Amino acid sequence: MKKILSIVLVLVMVLAFAGCNHQEESLHLGYNFRILDINSENMTLTVEDMNSRQRIEGKILIPCSDIPIIYCDYKTQDVTAIDFSDLTVGDEIIITAYKKDINALAEENSNNILKVSQIQLGTQRESN
Repeated sequence: MKKILSIVLVLVMVLAFAGCNHQEESLHLGYNFRILDINSENMTLTVEDMNSRQRIEGKILIPCSDIPIIYCDYKTQDVTAIDFSDLTVGDEIIITAYKKDINALAEENSNNILKVSQIQLGTQRESN
């Protein structure tokens, strides 16, 4: 009887832990965009997907007022924080965004605004 009770108790615990399991939200890295326009007043970028298969279609607006923007020097591997003012039209950027935010672009009321977690300047700058 104790053995059966122990087995039932273990099964109940396993089911309880399985019910508590929640999945972390997927973070997507490496969406490549080209900057088409910069609105310094509103701190927004208008960008287009550089991927030939266009995972994200059309022009996208990215609000940048509260997200980190970084630059990685590919030669030295140094990563530094940069300002919004360091970006220029034509620059290539790499964004990090959550899957839910990317999927939200498909919604009718999205206005093609993409919330991102981070922007990395992909265009390499000459070192001084």
